[in-house]
Amino acid sequence: MIHRFKKSNSKLPASGVKKSKLVNYVSRKIKGITLVELMIVISLIAILAAIAIPIYSDYKIRARIGGEITKIGSVKAQINEIISLGDFSEGDQIRNIYIYTMPQNVGVATNGIITVNLGSVVYSNIPAADNPVISDDRAAIHLVPFIVNTSLVWSCENANGSALTDDLLPNSCLEETSVNINNICVSSINNTCSPSSNGNGNGNGNN
Repeated sequence: MIHRFKKSNSKLPASGVKKSKLVNYVSRKIKGITLVELMIVISLIAILAAIAIPIYSDYKIRARIGGEITKIGSVKAQINEIISLGDFSEGDQIRNIYIYTMPQNVGVATNGIITVNLGSVVYSNIPAADNPVISDDRAAIHLVPFIVNTSLVWSCENANGSALTDDLLPNSCLEETSVNINNICVSSINNTCSPSSNGNGNGNGNN
């Protein structure tokens, strides 16, 4: 006896269709997770940028100020030489002794204080540099000489009326020797003592 089987009209889902649905489902899940992760990463980057950009900006300012201090190394050396050689007469002033290679934005006061104009405007008759460190503001630093045990020591500090804050001063400035100038003569050339370190760098030392 021959059995005949009736062909069924129903179709079983192909394995390819199952795989396609599975891939789409997983893809949707992956896309959802990636979007959340991306938002978290963007948020973290924004937070880090908000912290890092001001720090980097301050670092750039400190680095440029450090460069300005290095630039006047020759001026300090000339003053050191003048004092060490004693090549002056009683009453002579450092400002009136010719100092060569004086940068445009640097002045030497009569008590030997070097003033570096870091801003974009004139500071105590000292012109601004062509490329100022601080734009659209008044800023300057003083390098103050002290006679300590017959040696000349320099102290670096923020100038009066300067827009700079102490945290912008470079390490090379903060590490300079600090001395109580109420008790020590600022200049051995004119035998005067300064009651405070607010000497203004009037003039550029080339007159």
